[in-house]
Amino acid sequence: MNTKAQISVEFLISIILVMLLFGFALFFYTEKNTEFINVQQTSEAQGTAQKLARTINEIHSAGNGVETKLYLNEIQGFDFNIEVSQNKVRVYWKDNFTSYALTTKNTQYFYGEASTVWVKNENNRIVVKYA
Repeated sequence: MNTKAQISVEFLISIILVMLLFGFALFFYTEKNTEFINVQQTSEAQGTAQKLARTINEIHSAGNGVETKLYLNEIQGFDFNIEVSQNKVRVYWKDNFTSYALTTKNTQYFYGEASTVWVKNENNRIVVKYA
């Protein structure tokens, strides 16, 4: 009878050790996965800010009356807002933001969640609005 009890105790200890190892592995996996998602979101937000800023700078350089429709990337997995103010473009998400510089301060203020926008040069003032 003693050997059966000993085998049960050894089995339980083995199961507990396997569960602890699995728990540690799961913890490190989710931590790395969360960090990967944060890096991906930051990269996509920076790309969106850069794309909009580059378009605004090109429209400003092209002169009065130029306009274009810009399709911004849908950033997967999170909501974001775009702000165009003075000489910068900012993309906000969660508790973060990323900025990109503009060559002009003469912009009309724009803030919103948009995937498609019009960028226009109206009397040498850059206007960004929903498409």
